[in-house]
Parts: sequence; structure tokens; C-alpha cells
Amino acid sequence: MLSPRLPVFASFGNTNLLWRVSGCARASRVSGSALTTAIVRRGVLCGYRCTELPAQGANLTPQMLLEEIFPVAAYYQDTWQETIQSVRVAGLGTRLPEFARPLENEFHCDVRSLLHSVVSDGRIKEDARPLADRELEGLIGWNLQRG
Repeated sequence: MLSPRLPVFASFGNTNLLWRVSGCARASRVSGSALTTAIVRRGVLCGYRCTELPAQGANLTPQMLLEEIFPVAAYYQDTWQETIQSVRVAGLGTRLPEFARPLENEFHCDVRSLLHSVVSDGRIKEDARPLADRELEGLIGWNLQRG
């Protein structure tokens, strides 16, 4: 069982940076053409999927991302009979606002940057700030996991 927080995902190798959400939260990380999506409910991993995106970088559209995220979200909602209450995304950088509105419309909840959420919660130690400034959330998760 995971601790009662939600993770920052590298490619889901690190599960140490976790949100404080009482219900269900979904996190996705885009890295090149790879997409990792995880759904955590009260500290328990309830859904996980890694896929290859049909495009990367500037060619990736919000609709393409939604089509890849939807199967694990639908599985969760059908299995647990519960909606997703929070969405965090990593790896989109400055393009996140372009993707946030379609994700909010689909999931009817708050969509934010995973990294910025953790920074604003004060969970990033001073020595990891340079990693956060370069949006290297995978290394931050690794750094936190090792203690």
C-alpha cells in the first residue's frame, strides 16, 4: 500500500511525491512519445497504464492525450463506481494550459501541473529547487524516495 499522498511520476518509478486528496486522483506524465497514467485512491494504486502517444512535442494535441488517458479512467470509474476528483499532469511544460481545459471538461475536476502542485505545497527541499526549475520531476521523486 502506498503512503497516503499522491506521486510525482517519472515513468512511475517513483511514488513518493503524493497529493493530499481524500478521494481519487489521476496523474499522467508525458515524456517524448511515452505516456504513463496512474490512478490512486486513498493511497492505493487502482489503475496504471503506459502507452505510446501517436505524436510528441508540438504535434501532440489535447484530443490525442485524452484518447490515450480515457481507457484507464473509464476502467477506474466502472470498477470503483467513483469519479476522478483531481488531475495532475507532468511533462507538458508551458503547453499545460492548452491541455487543461479539455481535461477539465472531460473529468469535471481541477487540472494542475503535478510539479507546481508539489512546489506550492512546500514539499520540495531547497537542494531540489534547481531540479524543479528545470522541470525534472522524475529526479525530484527519486531524490525524495531515497530520503
